[in-house]
Amino acid sequence: MKKHWFHNKLKDNILILDGATGTELQNYGMKPGYCPELLNIENSGMIKKVYKSYVDAGSDIISANTFGANRAKLQEFNLEDKIELINKSAISQAKEIAGTKAKVFASISSTGKLIEPTGNATFDEIVTIFEEQANILSETDVDGIIIETMTDIKEMKAAI
Repeated sequence: MKKHWFHNKLKDNILILDGATGTELQNYGMKPGYCPELLNIENSGMIKKVYKSYVDAGSDIISANTFGANRAKLQEFNLEDKIELINKSAISQAKEIAGTKAKVFASISSTGKLIEPTGNATFDEIVTIFEEQANILSETDVDGIIIETMTDIKEMKAAI
């Protein structure tokens, strides 16, 4: 996405972003404990319904289902080998539904690991995890990235 689109849109308008993707997936039948990002490859129809509902509601930006699609979170489900497929599928499906009506931003969130001295992860390890996901996303036509739901300022810094 060109920065000028974002800045020009904000000059005279309020941008509307989508809502809680995880909650909507639960409303569409996702079971508790299921990896939401796995739906990108196992049930794209459910994901597309969520995207479409937000586009139809007037969202200017929809966030792709990449919230927990980093290596650390995917390892919790033994899905780290699918990191590229999960991220790229999320973006392509969101772009398909958004068309020209909305922009698509990737969502990047916590690894679930704590950085030293509170936890065992090093800052550099966390940077590497986010860097991998960001590099995969950079190979898509995503319009932007949202870093969200971080509870540790050091992890936020690593994501940035």
